[in-house]
Amino acid sequence: MSKDLSVMYDENLTFIDFTQDSRSFIRDAFSLAYVSAPTNHLYIGLYKPFYNFFIELTTVAENPVLDFEYFDGSIWKALSVIDSTKNLKRSGFIQWERELSDWVSTAINEKDRYFVRVSANIDFTAVIDGLNIVFSDDNDLIKLERRIMKQLAKGDKSFIAYHESALEEIIQRYRNSGNNKRKEGTSLLEKITKWDILDIENLRQASKFLTMAKIMFDVSEQNEDKYYQKFHDYMGQFGEAFRLNIQRLDKNDDGKIDIIENNTKRSVQMVRL
Repeated sequence: MSKDLSVMYDENLTFIDFTQDSRSFIRDAFSLAYVSAPTNHLYIGLYKPFYNFFIELTTVAENPVLDFEYFDGSIWKALSVIDSTKNLKRSGFIQWERELSDWVSTAINEKDRYFVRVSANIDFTAVIDGLNIVFSDDNDLIKLERRIMKQLAKGDKSFIAYHESALEEIIQRYRNSGNNKRKEGTSLLEKITKWDILDIENLRQASKFLTMAKIMFDVSEQNEDKYYQKFHDYMGQFGEAFRLNIQRLDKNDDGKIDIIENNTKRSVQMVRL
């Protein structure tokens, strides 16, 4: 079973699987041509309960109103979300309350997942660079430096590549610190993944500082310029934010915040460069 998101569009029981295209934000874009009908839905699912995802859009949708649902074992129920995409008018996070006590997995197109089902009131087309997860977005960067968007590389419309890179480095740091997980009832140890972060808000500060450091390092042309100094400054702020975050890792891989997973503080050793 895949440990990453499944993304599928169902048009009258004809499925288009966007799973591979959706995984990376910088590789394969895909076009979602949604036709409004009671039988048509976009399904986004994971092997365990989850509570958010991020959509990076190349071409935004025109004026749909999205509805979100989850399956309780009998029916699809309305899911209240915080939609920072504003119905696919911009890139952003879509989040909901984690503790849905009646959310159960179900098989869609022969894939058993905890699915969020998305529908819309009108036909629309959107071009999506990726549908997955990051820990920060460009709005976080703008709060740090109002003119940061001027540093975009030629051809880029956002810093999503840097956000994705920051996520990968943060997950690797968790692994390097000896963190792993073990599903209840098994003896097999597995690597921590991005979907084992139980509350990404705890990592948002760290992620935005690390993302900014990566941008400044790329913009810098020599070791003594102001951008290289900013790289060092942001790396220091990242280290401090990462050290102080509350470590909420899903170490039993059940998608829930257990008591022991809710109270661990992260610590790292800082090395001056």
